[in-house]
Amino acid sequence: MESMYFERRGGDTPEFWEVELEGSWYGVYSGRVGCQGEGSWQYSTSAREAEGKVRRLVAGKLAEGFARIDPPPPLDLAPGVPELLEGPPLADGELARFTEQAISRPTELERIFWDVQLDRLFAEWDFAGDYASYHLPHPRTMAQEFEAVAAWDSPSMGREVERDGRGMVTEIRYRIGGLVVLTLRNSHFCLPVFPFFSEHGRWLHRPERIQQELRLLLTRFPSFCAEGLLRMGAYVERKSKRRKLKALAEVGMAMMVHNCMRGTDLEYRLLPGHKRSFLQVGLGATHLLELIMPYASFAGRIAGILPTVGVARGLLERVELGISLGDRRRWDAWGTVLWHEHRRYSEDPRLDFWGERYLAYERAMAVERGDFGPGQLDIQTVWGWNIPGVEGSLEHLGDNLYAIRYSIGGRDVLTVGHDALDFRLAGMKHRTQLPKGSVPTMDALRALLEGLPAFYHAGTVAFNQRFEDAKRVERVAGVLERIGRRWVMDLSQGEHLVVELHMPGVLFLELRLQLANFEGQLAQLRPTVARVMRAMEEAPLRFKLYPRELYASWATPWVRG
Repeated sequence: MESMYFERRGGDTPEFWEVELEGSWYGVYSGRVGCQGEGSWQYSTSAREAEGKVRRLVAGKLAEGFARIDPPPPLDLAPGVPELLEGPPLADGELARFTEQAISRPTELERIFWDVQLDRLFAEWDFAGDYASYHLPHPRTMAQEFEAVAAWDSPSMGREVERDGRGMVTEIRYRIGGLVVLTLRNSHFCLPVFPFFSEHGRWLHRPERIQQELRLLLTRFPSFCAEGLLRMGAYVERKSKRRKLKALAEVGMAMMVHNCMRGTDLEYRLLPGHKRSFLQVGLGATHLLELIMPYASFAGRIAGILPTVGVARGLLERVELGISLGDRRRWDAWGTVLWHEHRRYSEDPRLDFWGERYLAYERAMAVERGDFGPGQLDIQTVWGWNIPGVEGSLEHLGDNLYAIRYSIGGRDVLTVGHDALDFRLAGMKHRTQLPKGSVPTMDALRALLEGLPAFYHAGTVAFNQRFEDAKRVERVAGVLERIGRRWVMDLSQGEHLVVELHMPGVLFLELRLQLANFEGQLAQLRPTVARVMRAMEEAPLRFKLYPRELYASWATPWVRG
């Protein structure tokens, strides 16, 4: 990395300006002499372009009266406090496991093993899933934190500290038995944690927690490696055998399936997976059948393929409802009704019905509307109100209180956030942004919330008189109770009422009732479920049925038998 440091001392406050160039990246820092200053990094399309931009920036600063200082003064950082981390040193037997082959030249399967183990360790510590420390303005954001970490000693790991021209810690390397096992890098465009087995690095949590998390990592990492080295061989052997089995099985499976399907005029394709392949067979223009073919036992399933296809074909010929049978698609609690507000698209008269009523209600309550503005509403005060007839729940963004969600009878009705009132029954089309620089008075907002139950119940009566949703739900629910299987109902699909049923064998049956022919479709509900149950019992193999459109974009070509 090339770095140049400049100062200008002619005014009341001495200023510095600094630029760093590394490949296609260049960073600029500026501020009062003696401080870290503010900085930002930019990316260019090529190293030559970045170098040209830096030259022009330097020329401009020289013209402004800045003078280059070489070498530059060290950053004003408090020295780290020496400290011995907790934990006993590794025993001689554990140290013997750290060999050149295991640490410096891990194989692909060994890297996979270590990644899995580290994922589990990070999940245990709640390190996973947050990459705030990856998006830092510049490396000096963490300069003081890395200065503190560089002073820590580990009972089992030696350390090497690398600094840049201004004395900032850029890298800390930790060794066991002379081998580098862990590297910490202080850079805004690199992930900070590089174990010996990782080519891309790992991130930690938020910057304000980085010392706490690095302390935990450095304390635990030596024993983590020693324990992993003891178990790694068995894992690699098991995975190697599984890969060989998979390679042999894929060849044998393709030949046996080809022989089975030859002459049937059926379309089919094999989709390879980790422990199994999936055989898909086209059933006309609307559906496909899917069978699981485990690599360890597929040969015994070949004879059941065509009989299962025959059962599925017969089922589709006898049912009048749109159906699919497979994995669960709605993860709401059983017995839940997904009403119209779950519809993704705003063109729905039911959304407009509620939206128009709510806007009129807002106007009556003197709640202003406006463009998006800064969050100013005091959510904590609103949460302290005791509003009868509604249930409130808090929503957080990180550690901060973000919004209050109000529901009536278990149905989300209104969310009050820092910058918006979100009336859930009207969708995003009628979301109320609070005006810039102003918020509704607390009296107006409280009046709106206290009147919400009466507004909702009156609106529900009017809605049910205009739309048939509630009547349809009641009638379908009555049939489903007689069927005796757990269900979720979805009215957000426009022209269909969709029912998802929990079937035997951890399968889920989706039934689509056309609203234009609701009476006739409702009469077919129980017979259709009975036919599906019978087909599942008669089929030699457990099967799934999907609409072909779900897999229309898959690149694997179909083969005709």
